[in-house]
Amino acid sequence: MTVSYLLRRLVTAILVVIGVTLAVFIIARLTGDPAVLLVGPGASEEDIQAIRQEFHLDRPILEQYLLFASGALRGDFGRSLIQGQPAMNLVLERMPATLELTFAALLFSLVFAVPAGITAAVHRDSWIDRAVMLLSVIGQCLPVFWLGIMLILVFSVSLHLLPAAGADTPQHLILPAITLGAFNMARTARLVRSGMVEVLTSDYVRTARAKGLPELVVLLRHALRNSFLPILTVLGIEIGQMLSGTVVTEQIFAWPGMGNLALKSIFARDFPVVQAAVFLGATIVVLINLGVDFLYVLIDPRIKYR
Repeated sequence: MTVSYLLRRLVTAILVVIGVTLAVFIIARLTGDPAVLLVGPGASEEDIQAIRQEFHLDRPILEQYLLFASGALRGDFGRSLIQGQPAMNLVLERMPATLELTFAALLFSLVFAVPAGITAAVHRDSWIDRAVMLLSVIGQCLPVFWLGIMLILVFSVSLHLLPAAGADTPQHLILPAITLGAFNMARTARLVRSGMVEVLTSDYVRTARAKGLPELVVLLRHALRNSFLPILTVLGIEIGQMLSGTVVTEQIFAWPGMGNLALKSIFARDFPVVQAAVFLGATIVVLINLGVDFLYVLIDPRIKYR
């Protein structure tokens, strides 16, 4: 992996983050004037204008963006228009909960998807294969909000087995993780199955079996590893999708994460908090995709970046 490649990727990553924050900056200001919400009903025009001047909302949008960008370079995203606290601090307080939910959902999807995909590939064209693929299609068709509500009705309301909302105990994490990870579990299972079907017919797998290696060693060390690159690519994308998908899941289960905070801030037109949340989320996604590129080389040394 050359230095020039790393520099190109870093420049691209910076441009992506800048582009995302610029788009959110403009779209957020198209939703309306937060000064009207801040002063409340019955306020005079002078009060509204004073709020606009205090938060620089009376300036041209380009000047507002330059003020935001200069502050962002220093790590200052301004203060929340509603709570009056530094916007990035509010987002960072919620970030651990979102990351916990995201990686719990990812773990859930991998624990079930990888064995299901391998089993379907080994028993290709059997009833097991068809059952796994049918369940995968169903999993990809279920809307997140519907699945979350159904899980609450069954496991919380009817069976009283798991809590429906909050984040006080590890049990509170189970239903949100299943809801968030179900779609990616179904997609990953299909991807593992298709990759394994192709690899299991290769010469080196037949050679490994001819050497008398245990079937589990053949499947995991030889077959799965050599079919893992496309799976790794999708996993990088899935983590980004999960981070963005937590908005719906966190609302359903009252999970105190970044998505919940960002959605409330959008409705309240709390621009600094929205911008800080999007900036942090975009940065995490870009870093994850960059990390996936590094893992390519570790998994398959034949891959060279120039």
